[in-house]
Amino acid sequence: MPDKFSNNLALSTFHLALSVTFRLALSTFCLALSTFHLALSTFHLALSTFRLVLSTFHLVLSTFRLALSTFHLALSTFRLALSTFRLALSTFRLALSTFHLAPSTFCLAHVYNPFGIVYIPFGAIYIPFGTVYIPFGTVYIPFGIVYILFGAVYIPFGTVYILFGTVYNPFVIVYIPFGTVYIPFGTVYIPFGTVYIPFGTVYIPFGTVDIPFGAIYIPFGTIYIPFGTVYIPFGAVYIPFGAVYIPFGAVYIPFGAVYIQFGTVYIPFGTVYIPFGAIYIPFGTVYIPLGTVYIPFGIVYISFGIVYISFGIVYISFGIVCSIHSFCLVYCSSVTYHARTQEVLSWMALPRGERPDFITLYFDEPDLAGHKYGPKDEEQVSRNDTDMVEIFKNNPNQSTYTDSFYAPTTNNI
Repeated sequence: MPDKFSNNLALSTFHLALSVTFRLALSTFCLALSTFHLALSTFHLALSTFRLVLSTFHLVLSTFRLALSTFHLALSTFRLALSTFRLALSTFRLALSTFHLAPSTFCLAHVYNPFGIVYIPFGAIYIPFGTVYIPFGTVYIPFGIVYILFGAVYIPFGTVYILFGTVYNPFVIVYIPFGTVYIPFGTVYIPFGTVYIPFGTVYIPFGTVDIPFGAIYIPFGTIYIPFGTVYIPFGAVYIPFGAVYIPFGAVYIPFGAVYIQFGTVYIPFGTVYIPFGAIYIPFGTVYIPLGTVYIPFGIVYISFGIVYISFGIVYISFGIVCSIHSFCLVYCSSVTYHARTQEVLSWMALPRGERPDFITLYFDEPDLAGHKYGPKDEEQVSRNDTDMVEIFKNNPNQSTYTDSFYAPTTNNI
């Protein structure tokens, strides 16, 4: 009996321990499951919050894009209205010239205007081969016309206002040292001419300047082009230490060139078209916040220069970007392997202290052939090996960098 009682006691004790242990494990499992569910709910809450924030961001971004599109639409409407106004103004000028052409037309050889004031309302002045000096003087040209053929215009410290007026300067040279030119809604034509703006200032709000085949020199000078337009086909713009502000304005430089030595160009919301042209930025700076630069088939040289593009856009279709001494080239599949290799080897030939410490060079072969023909095409693989060997053969710069760099040859490629 005692043995049977002991067995029953031990069995009861075992069942009790088993029941307690199982219930404890079950409670722990339920607690862990509840914790997992709580963590999962927290994750879902965080995910929902993130999605809400992301949706809010997308909504704000869409609102911004809508506002920007509305602004561009309003700007286009304004430009259309301005073009209509200019057309009506041209018609008005044509009608007015019928009545005022005889008494308002003058043919001058030279015009000296020190400290004086010249008003040319609705009239016309012809200065073939002549010279205009405006030291400290002021010239107002509201609705007037000035023709300066082969002449020269000097504006030291002077001021010229061209309100709705027109100035024709074919083959002319304009010097604006410390002077100021205001061209609100006015137009200046300078075909084959040259404009020098040392320390001077030119304001072109809504105005237009046409300089085909001409040149603009802006040493330390400043050009403001808010909503204005500058056409420089085949021309050149030199901006050593100068500044150009193009808020909402437009500059067209087809086949032309822009040199920005230590100068600065600000293009907020503005547009610069340089098809087939070139931009040289040695030590210069270009700011393009929300602005746009089109350079189809053009070239951009950036030697130690800086380009800031915050939300702005630069279109370089078929163009080239050469970042001199930064050793960072834009990949272009049309550049041959030999040209790529020679470029890298030329870096290796630079003097100590100038050449880079680490260089990477990308070839799309034999990876491209492997995807196209497969790894078992021995003929294609052999052809790629031969092409790669030929790249480094007879390199003229090879002896110049073997002292410090590993020089690849046909035996160890």
